[in-house]
Amino acid sequence: MALPPRTKTEPVGGALKRTADTLVRQGKDIPDAKSFYQQLKESSKVKLLYVSEEEVEKKDESLHQVPLFTVKGTMKMHQVLSISPGILKYRDISCFCQAAEGVFDCSCHSLQEVSLVAMEHAEKALDVKPDVIKHHHSGQWCVVRYDDQPYPGIILEVEEHKVKCMHRNGINRFFWPSPR
Repeated sequence: MALPPRTKTEPVGGALKRTADTLVRQGKDIPDAKSFYQQLKESSKVKLLYVSEEEVEKKDESLHQVPLFTVKGTMKMHQVLSISPGILKYRDISCFCQAAEGVFDCSCHSLQEVSLVAMEHAEKALDVKPDVIKHHHSGQWCVVRYDDQPYPGIILEVEEHKVKCMHRNGINRFFWPSPR
């Protein structure tokens, strides 16, 4: 079966849904997640992985809450920062005293820190920039430097270097432009 043509800006989820719709129109049954996975794996070029309910439950048992969220509660926190991977900094009163200089983790108002990963994993987490951008990076978030300023965006096409970027609205504030 040929896949329906995918538009250049359509997310992968949209292409999978359209493929599933086509299969149903052709009389295929998709009663559960497993059959959905099997049908799409056979008729889609997208690499799919199936995660069973048992695997999710097993992983759910090994997860634990970060202590700061259980003790303080998220409604009491006013500022949460992530300056480096696996490290959260938080405080009850927001502070922007050095924001003009690009510093948000000043020590004002009892800034506290919690590590989400073991230190041996933290060094590996810092190396998040790939050497080469490949096709499987499509749909992932990235940061584009333009006029020496960083802009967050989503990689649309690797071959043509297309990235849909957010627009800047002040220091560390971005928004998606409205479609015209």
